[in-house]
Amino acid sequence: AFEQALAMSAHRGAQLVVVHAVSKDNAYSWGALERDAALAALRRRAEALNVPVRVRVQQGDTAEVILLHSRAQDPDLIVLGSHEPVGLARFRFRSIADRVVKGAVCPVLLIPAATTHVQPTFRRVICAIDLSSRSTAAVANTARFVGNVGQLTLLHVLRNSVPRPYA
Repeated sequence: AFEQALAMSAHRGAQLVVVHAVSKDNAYSWGALERDAALAALRRRAEALNVPVRVRVQQGDTAEVILLHSRAQDPDLIVLGSHEPVGLARFRFRSIADRVVKGAVCPVLLIPAATTHVQPTFRRVICAIDLSSRSTAAVANTARFVGNVGQLTLLHVLRNSVPRPYA
């Protein structure tokens, strides 16, 4: 997710805000040296590409911390890494990504953990729509990623509405 956000920020001349949530289940000082070193390395990578960067660290629920900072920063886009919760966490908690998408007031770009290639711009984008009033905003936001040189495909899937014969 950081690599994708960095590539897009560098290409667009945008500021990058890195938000790291420290689990509320651990002391804030737990892993602080490693965390500081990792965040400093991310800062250096951004600065090497002349991307203005700010790093924010806060303790709390991850999704709530991300949403809090997104409300304060008013970003154009949230870029978020996504992975499947494992074990009992799948049943006890909704995913962080799901909670951020549902609570965000700006577009959210989810980057699957298996993604190995990042792009500063998008040439081919599929936008799933349901023809509701929300679809207009989805198409407008998606078109911003494609610009004038890409291909935007709108996808509307219809449910099978053919009645089944009675057995």
